[in-house]
Amino acid sequence: MGGSLTFVNPFIFFALAAALALVATPWVKRLAYRIGALDRPSHRRNVTRRTIPRLGGISLFVGCWGAMSLMLVAWYWIGSEAIELKLWATLLGAGLAMLLLGMIDDKYDLSAKIKLLVQVAVATAVVLAGVRFEEIGLLGLPSLKLGWASVPLSIFFIVGITNAVNMIDGVDGLAVGSCLIISAAVATIGALNNSMSIAFAAAALAGACAGFLPYNFSPARIFLGDSGSLFAGMSLAILAIAGSAKTAVAGSMLIPILLLGYPTLDTLLVMLRRRLSGRSMFSGDHGHIHHRLIGRGMSHGQAAITLYIVCLLFCYLGVSLAIGISSASFVATLILMVALVIGAVLLNYPSHLSIKQLRSNSSHYRVAQCRARLASAELELAQNTEQAFDTVIQTIERLGVKRLTVLYPNPVDANLLRRRRQRIAINLNGSSNGHSHISGKSSVNGTAVDTYRFPEFNVTIRAKIERNGYSEELDLEHRIQLNQLFRVFAKRLNELSDSTAASTKTDEAEDSIELRPTDSLADHSPQTS
Repeated sequence: MGGSLTFVNPFIFFALAAALALVATPWVKRLAYRIGALDRPSHRRNVTRRTIPRLGGISLFVGCWGAMSLMLVAWYWIGSEAIELKLWATLLGAGLAMLLLGMIDDKYDLSAKIKLLVQVAVATAVVLAGVRFEEIGLLGLPSLKLGWASVPLSIFFIVGITNAVNMIDGVDGLAVGSCLIISAAVATIGALNNSMSIAFAAAALAGACAGFLPYNFSPARIFLGDSGSLFAGMSLAILAIAGSAKTAVAGSMLIPILLLGYPTLDTLLVMLRRRLSGRSMFSGDHGHIHHRLIGRGMSHGQAAITLYIVCLLFCYLGVSLAIGISSASFVATLILMVALVIGAVLLNYPSHLSIKQLRSNSSHYRVAQCRARLASAELELAQNTEQAFDTVIQTIERLGVKRLTVLYPNPVDANLLRRRRQRIAINLNGSSNGHSHISGKSSVNGTAVDTYRFPEFNVTIRAKIERNGYSEELDLEHRIQLNQLFRVFAKRLNELSDSTAASTKTDEAEDSIELRPTDSLADHSPQTS
């Protein structure tokens, strides 16, 4: 029966996986809210400004493996040659490990190093199970056997692709749509090369992405989270390696790299920029391609669609090479090169990757980070709210803050409100109920007003920030450090207020003072809202 399988078969399981993911996602949303697996936006993590449930990986897993389980049940009549059980077992084990890792991270925010160690361990197990590159074959050149280098090179590829998919998950629908396109391309290659096991698995993953996409496209109602991006990235890396062995360029790394060209390109550019600027490879920023597009005025949806087209071009080139259509490969290569050159010019990448500018910003990055870390440490030693405010004010002025408003309903020493020389706007009438949230509003004169809500500490902070002639990247770094500092500040305020609530009874009050340079300590009249 296995020999009678036709090209249409993968579409059946695509549709089944899509239906399962579509039905499962509303349930997953409710689960995420119930257990608190919510995305709490920050300048470091993404460009969205709303609180959104995560755990989207559960939807992908249910859709993908729900459909594939049906294939396993029907394995006896499909025929043993149609299903590679060892490959599927490897795919299931690695995917499940990444799903669990991502779910834990969605809930508890694991460190990047812990996640990397787990990914390397899983990738090593995958390679030892036989999923690896055996040789490097370039078009028109003799193949080069990798030998012992096959293992580290394959591990590096799997871990790299897993993280690349995770890194492009910064715009609503972008990562899911890209995975849909890439997995559909892998399924096409598998079907045309009569490798139905790979075609079925890739089609199921594509279907799961298609079923999840309506909930994730802008404006997103649920995010992939690390559970989804790590699961999808690991699955795509395994399928791409396994599928490359069945192509016209057998065993070549070229086909997987092309199929995954967009996330690979984006990751390489970001890593290069961080390296040149002296920043950690694990540090977050807004230097991704999708951030550059949004910075040029595109909406989330427009940026995602634009990058879908780039992803399609990469995949079309990969499929053309995989099935040996040289004319189509030439046309796709030409179109892709033109598109990349135009995009680099429009997004100002020559300046964005300027070594001189990046090195100049590097020292500023380190200074901003050191100031924020020192202030965070001093906040832990603050004995009262007055000391906490003093510590924060001394730091935030140097990070461009010209006005600060703090809202929380807990009683505070009334003497603090009389110290207007502190140059700080204090509002004690507010309540911070609701989900953690950060919003921003820019103005034409180079200022921005960011709002940070920390419901777990019952504190809301608003900061008016001036760029002071800094570059966009340096301004962003200042705001990243402010976000981290304000979280520590909110936590400490909550702790100090709780410790004095029993003994201090004051009326709620509001005072608003404009921040001034340190050499101007003139008194000001209070403002009320």
